[in-house]
Order: sequence, then C-alpha cells, then structure tokens
Amino acid sequence: CVCVFVCARARPCRRHCSPLSLEGDAHACLLVPPGQHQSNQSTNMQLAVGVVVVLVTMTIACSAKSSSSAAAPTTAVCDNSTFPAEVHGVMCYGLKASKATTWSACEAACCAQGQDCNIWQFCAANDASCNVGVSARGCWLGQSSDCRPFPSSWVFRARKSPIPVPPAPGQPWTITLHQHVPNPTPVPSIGDDTTADRKHSIKLDSISVKLDGRRWFPVAGEIHLGRVPAAQWREELLRMRAGGLDMVDVYVFWNHHEEVQGNFVFTGRRDVRQFMLLAKELNLKVFARIGPWDHGECRNGGHPDWVLQAAKDGHFALRNNNTEYLALVRPFYEQLAKQFDGLYFKDGGPIVYAQVDNETPDCDYLMALRALALSVGIKPAGFAKTGWPTPSHRPADLPLLPAFGQYPDQFWFGNNASSMHPSHCFGCYLFGTTGSKPTSGVAPFPYPTLLVELGGGMAADYYHRTHLSPPDMPALHLMKLAQGVSSYGFYVYHGGNNPHSLTGSDAPEDTLQESSFEPAGVHNSMPSISYDFFAPLGEFGQPRPHFHSMRRMHLLLNLWGGLLTEWETDFPDFLPTGTDDNTTVRFAVRSNGTTGVLLVNNHRRVYPLPPKQNVRFSLTLADSGQQAADPVVLNLPLKNAGTDGFNIATGMFFVLAFNLPIGPPAGSFVLRQATCQLLTQATQTSQTSQLRTVVFFHAVEGVAPELVFAGPVTATAHGSKIDDLPNGDVHVHGFEPSHASVVTLSNGGQQGVVDVVVVPWGEADTVWTGHINGQFTVMQSDANMVIADNDTIRIRSENTTAQVSVFPGNNATGDGVFGRWTAKVASPSVPAVHATLVKEAAPPRVIPTVRGGQAREPNSTDWLLAARYNVTVTGLDSTPPADLVLVIDYDGDSGRIFYNNRLLTDNWNSGYGAGDGGFQVGLSYLAGENPGLLSGTTELELLLMPVCKRDLETSIFLQPRLWPDFGDKDCLLNIKSIEIKPLWHFNITF
Repeated sequence: CVCVFVCARARPCRRHCSPLSLEGDAHACLLVPPGQHQSNQSTNMQLAVGVVVVLVTMTIACSAKSSSSAAAPTTAVCDNSTFPAEVHGVMCYGLKASKATTWSACEAACCAQGQDCNIWQFCAANDASCNVGVSARGCWLGQSSDCRPFPSSWVFRARKSPIPVPPAPGQPWTITLHQHVPNPTPVPSIGDDTTADRKHSIKLDSISVKLDGRRWFPVAGEIHLGRVPAAQWREELLRMRAGGLDMVDVYVFWNHHEEVQGNFVFTGRRDVRQFMLLAKELNLKVFARIGPWDHGECRNGGHPDWVLQAAKDGHFALRNNNTEYLALVRPFYEQLAKQFDGLYFKDGGPIVYAQVDNETPDCDYLMALRALALSVGIKPAGFAKTGWPTPSHRPADLPLLPAFGQYPDQFWFGNNASSMHPSHCFGCYLFGTTGSKPTSGVAPFPYPTLLVELGGGMAADYYHRTHLSPPDMPALHLMKLAQGVSSYGFYVYHGGNNPHSLTGSDAPEDTLQESSFEPAGVHNSMPSISYDFFAPLGEFGQPRPHFHSMRRMHLLLNLWGGLLTEWETDFPDFLPTGTDDNTTVRFAVRSNGTTGVLLVNNHRRVYPLPPKQNVRFSLTLADSGQQAADPVVLNLPLKNAGTDGFNIATGMFFVLAFNLPIGPPAGSFVLRQATCQLLTQATQTSQTSQLRTVVFFHAVEGVAPELVFAGPVTATAHGSKIDDLPNGDVHVHGFEPSHASVVTLSNGGQQGVVDVVVVPWGEADTVWTGHINGQFTVMQSDANMVIADNDTIRIRSENTTAQVSVFPGNNATGDGVFGRWTAKVASPSVPAVHATLVKEAAPPRVIPTVRGGQAREPNSTDWLLAARYNVTVTGLDSTPPADLVLVIDYDGDSGRIFYNNRLLTDNWNSGYGAGDGGFQVGLSYLAGENPGLLSGTTELELLLMPVCKRDLETSIFLQPRLWPDFGDKDCLLNIKSIEIKPLWHFNITF
C-alpha cells in the first residue's frame, strides 16, 4: 500500500501504517510504534486522528505482509481512528477540531479520568488572539512538556486538575468566569463622523460602534426597497421598527435601476431617495449595500444584462479593478451619489455605512470601488465589505469594515435529493463552536465582529426546498451572542416581492430574480417573483412567530446591548461532547466576569433535543482583586430556596441577566440575579414629580420565577414573598406572573422608585415598545402587530377585537401597571373565494438537471403544461380595514398566480401548507400597483404543477416528513383549501 506519512518532524518510517481518509481525499499513516500497537488499543487513550498540524509529508512503501498488524484500531473516543504519535520518545495525541473545539472539551473527551494532561491550543496569529475559552482549531494533547506540536502558533495551556464530569442529577452545572477588561483599539482608516451641529457622533473601535459617545449594539434587518411596493414602505419600516430594529440593511441592485444602459430609473419601487427619507423620518439608521454586484438572489447578482454583454465583447473581467469595468460602474455610483446627497449621518441623515460589492476576496478591487465611490461623492461614515471569503491578502490598515453572518440552513448546499440533509448547521446550536458556514467567523483584529447576514430565515431553491421552524432563527441568534458579536444584522428580515422587468415579460427566462436561465449562467433557481425567505416579516409583511420570539432579545439589546459589547464569553466546566450529545445542558455566559448574561439553549434544528429536568446552574464570578475568603458564587435558582431546578422544555432558549444595573439614572438599582428573562423598562413622572420606573421581565416556561436585588434597598412586596439575605440583598419569590408589580424598590435617593413586573410565559412574545408623543412606552397585546407611530398606536390583528395595555397609560382602564384600551371592527366582512378548474395538467414533465444533478425549475414552455384555474374573489372593498391575504394550500410542486396577465407572485411548495411560508398572495399589499385588484369582484388565474414521488426521491429535496400522501399515485396535484385571511386594522390615538 502507499500512504502519506504525517508527523511532527521527518523521521525514518519504522511504524506500521494503514490508510485513513482525510479531507481533500488525502490519506495518512496511523503512527504506532512497533510493539505498542495492541497495548495502545487497550488503553483509554484511544484518540482520533485529526490533521492538527501537517509539517512533513513523504511517500512510503508498506509491506503487504504487515496487514495483520496494520489494521486500524477500533472503539475510538473522538473519531474513527487512533493517533498515538511518538515525538522525542513521548506519545502525543491529536484531536480534530470539529469534534471538540475547546481545551476543556478536548481534555474531557480524551484524557484519562483524573489524569493530568498537557494541552496546546491553536491560535491563528499569536497568543493574544487565542481565547482561553474557545478555539476553532482544536487541541493537541501530550503527556509531558516535551510533547508539543509545531509551529509556534500552538500555545501551551497546562491543565492540572481532574477532568470535568457532568454533574450528578440535581447538582448544578458549573461555570467559572474570568475577568474581562475592555481594551479598545482604534480601527485604522474607518471614518468617524459628527453632525454639523456637533450634537451627534458615530465612532468605531475594536469593541463596537459608539453612537453619541455610548456603546451601541445595532439591531438591523435587511429589506430590499425594489422588492417592496413604494406605497408600503412606511408601513413596512414601521413594522421593522416595532420588531425592535434600529437600523435597516438595504441592497441597491444595479439592474433594478439601469436595465438599459444610460436609462436610469429612480421612481416607484426604485426611488432610492424617498426610501432613505422615510428611514430618516422613522429614526432608522441605514447600512447601504451598493454593489455593483450584490448577489441577493438577484439576476446576474445585480449586474444588468448589458454589462455582461459588454464584458464579453470587450474581453474584460467583471468584478475587477480594470478600467473598462470601473468605467461602467462609475455612472451608476454617480446616480447613487445624487440619491444619497444630504442623507449621510454627518448631514443628520440615516446612512451610516456603505458596503461595496459582496463576497469577494479581492481587496484591490474593493479598494478601487471605495475610491470610485468617494470620488463621485458617496461619503458615509465608513465603508464595509463582507467578512467572507477570507482575502488572499489584506493590508493591516484596510479601511473596510468586515461584516459577517450565519444561517440556520443553506439552500445552495448539495446537488440532488440523495446528497442532501435536512440541516447543515448542527454546530450552530452548540456553544463553543462557530458552526458550519465559513461566514460564521469572528472579525480579524482590530475590527469588531458585526453581522450583516445572520439568517432571519432561508429561501427555498427549486431543487432544495428548505423548510424551517420558527425557533430555528432566534435560537441561532442567541448562540451568536456567545460568539462575541457586537451587532445583529438579519438577512432577510422582510421578505420580498420581486419587481417586474421594465424591458422583459413575466416569463421565468426574463425575471429579475436569480434563475437557471440568466445570462450569467445557471445559478440558484428562485421563483420569478417571490422572495419570501421565511423571513420574520414575510413577502407581504406578514408577521411570523419568530418575528415575535426574536423581539424578546431585541428589546433587551435596545437598552442594555451597549454593555454587552464589552463582555466576553466563558464556557462551562463540562461541554457537550459533540453535536449529537443530547443530554448535556447547553449554556454559556457572556460577561465581564461579574456582570453579564447566562445563555441557555435547548433547541436544535430538525432533531429536537429532549427536555432537561431539575437543572441548576452555579456561576463562580471572577476575582475582583479584593481579598475574599471564598469566591462569589451565584446559584440559579437560589441555593436552598426550596424550589425545584429548571425544567427546560424541548425547543426552549432564554437569557438570564445577573449583576445588571436597572432603573434610572443608569445603575440606580442592581439586579443581582433572576430566573426570568429581562425585557425592557420605561419611566414616567408621577404627580409628585417622583420618577417611577417599571422594569419588565417574562417568566420562563418550566422555571419558578424569582429575583434577587442588590442591597441596601427597601423592598415592598405586592403578592410576593421577600427574604433578606445575609449579604444584604433581597430575594423576591412566591408570586404568580401578571401585569401587576410584584415588588417596589426604593433606596431613599432622588432616583425614584422601581416597580417590577413579570408577565406570564404565554405573554413573552406580546410585549412591544415605542415612542408615543415622545414618551418611551411599553405595550402588551397579543395582536399580530403593534406599532407606535407618533401619537397613534396602530394595531394589526387576525381577531376582530383587539386590546392593548400601555405603560405609562393614564386615563385608561386599569390593568396592573398598564392602562388598557379596546378596539373593535364595526362590521367585519371577509371576501369569499372560489377556484374553478379550467384545464387539467398535462402529464408531468421529466425534470432536467443542471449543475451536477440539481433539478431545473420550469421554464415558460413547461408552464404551458400546468393545470389552470380561475380564482374568483367576491365581496372586495377598495379600501378594506384589513390586510387581505389569499392563502392557497395545495399538494403539488409549484404555482404561479396572475391578475390581468401580470404575475403577482409564485411559489415552490416547501411543505408549509396553509401556514406561514406557504403559497400566499397579498391582495391589499399589491393593490396600489394593480388597479382594480380590490374592486368588488376580482378574477385571478392560477397555474399549478403536479409533484411526483420520483422527483422527490432523486432530484428535489424536501424532508420526507413533509411529502404529501401519494397513496397509490405516482404524481399528485390537489387544491386542499383556498381562502382570504384578513389582518384587521385598528388605530388608537392619544
């Protein structure tokens, strides 16, 4: 046999070997000293081969007669083979990074129980870049100090304590915190900006963005102005703001504005300036992504067709700093400069940063785009780039802020049904890992780790029908906090309805969306119009369940996120052994060592984690430098409180704050610890001019709520029990969550009083915030949407009666600390829908494949084979008091729906049925662009394609649990239901 010898240094090959498959189809020798092969198998040091470091490779010949002793060892602990390698006469052990990425996990998995191990940790640059708590590159274990890997980028981490073991039932899961002192470093060449009146400033350092001198954790979400009707922009931006966002990310697609060379269009959906003005009005910052190539599942990635033809005719490269390409980009950038003029942060406008191009490692090209943008007058506070792929060379002072991302699934993964898997991001839900996507890394020093593409959902490709559940997103977002991010940027937060080409038809070949038919070649096969993305706000602004569950975290970050940016992450003393470990509790802490948040996750996409019963946590705080006999330990729930531990249900994720300042002014009171999640707080001035602040929490399912506040403090109970603790703190417990205060805190100063409200778990996703007449206001309502808009609360609800409770809420019906208002629809009437089959579907097509086995979406000829229905909607009102959404639940492959021969939207059936993510049409949403759509009776044309079992088995991936019931049929097409679902509108003016 022929093997590749992998060793720490060149030595004669005196070892038996056997082939082992490695990444890149390489092979390696199993290194076992003669005479030790059998004994090593019997030890508990049976470790995995991991290509930890490869310094010398040499080809060696292995005698066939040694095959009996060359068999690979079995019963491996960390992988599928054993790698005891002799270095300087000492046996050393390598561990693959994907199996254990922290030194504590490495030790727990592979060191003998109770035995000391020497551990080295891989650091990409130097010791300073090597986080003690986590490494993305794995560990190297040795039994003596002589055993160390090479080169010097491996840093020694001595471990002289027993190996951590999981706690016994009822005992706490432990974590030791380290002191983290912020050490901000200026970011080179990223511009800072100050408004002309000097009242507002924005700056950047290695920790975070600073807004008006305070650390800021931006909560941003992507919306594409060209994929939303202009008449809807204000409503949709208000909905995004209601979700807790304070910034929007916006692609500006070149081919939406210059389909024909020299003919620029900035009207209607394409009116960039008007969109920016609305963002300014609503106090939303803007991260503009200006191309010239964006991707975003847009035709040619945003390049107009004529640009590709010019490159072909002129024999020059696209996305390159050659003069021919940049000469084509210049007029587009000049037009954008006119649209942006006077709207930058320094002007009091919303535009903070501008990203050039997307997903390219070519720094020379990016710098040329930056220079071009500056030369034509595009002057944001700073320019940015995507943090992936890693540049081939990056100047130390590159004036481009890298922004990163990660998704819960990847529609572009795999080639056909047989090569796919329901999820490609198991590590995303495991603390201590960075997940499977290359974009999930952290920023290189000295840039802060900011996000621009953290999955708000995921699109469905024709050949890969991704299907997500609402918890997939917010659970992933919680995991990213443990990775040290200093912002959220969701892609996408608002789904899209693609604009129609101004020069082509509605045929799949002409769509401005990415497809298999575009001039750039076969690419992702998107629907022609729909870009729903299973986003928090759907294609037509429909609020989804994860819009609400994500908002929980956003509300906390809006007020306390600036503190969080200075904190770092510590991981527990016992970590899960891998992604398939279902029993270990998954948690981490992000803190400065004494103040922080406990992050707990019991959700994993597709493969549910079982409930965890009677869980307790013990946090040992960092040494503050003071002399103390014992370290400070926080026990959750409070030790000896007589309460059960946490019963963490399947799918649960939550955040618990400790030692956090609450109440005005900042830090008046301190939340020592809590078993309920902090949401927000608001302050009002009472008639006696004493400030009253109400701090809102929500209970966590399966957890008895309790709070501890730092003393000295005077606590007055309201239906709760209060215990004075030996250290002067007060323990509040024994209460039922409600809208009423459970305790009033005062300290005799001028800071006023603090009331504490803990809403029930069932209302965790029903708390909203906003400004009403300039007053920061907290609202509670189970409506689908609650929007604070100047002097009005705008409610959108699927029910004909809506209630909203408001704090401060003077002159309203009492509801605990809230005032409650009720509104009703006077005469609700839901339009009727009827579908009539006009033409049966022809025999199903034989689906062609492209790009190595991917199913190709239907072209215009294929759609002639579809079943054709007339859909009649009666009882429509041109100004309905509701959002009217047509919902089509069908067994089939795909669908398209037209009004007056104009394509309204389309759908790849991804198993969502009549629920969120299914085939829906926003009639009132699209009415402004389609005159007559809501007039009395409307006729629509519906095309549906059948689905065949053979295609799901070979070329189209859909999770089998989502397949329709074929019975004895090979193919299936059936409308299961079709109806109008209204979202009623209510306005309450103050």
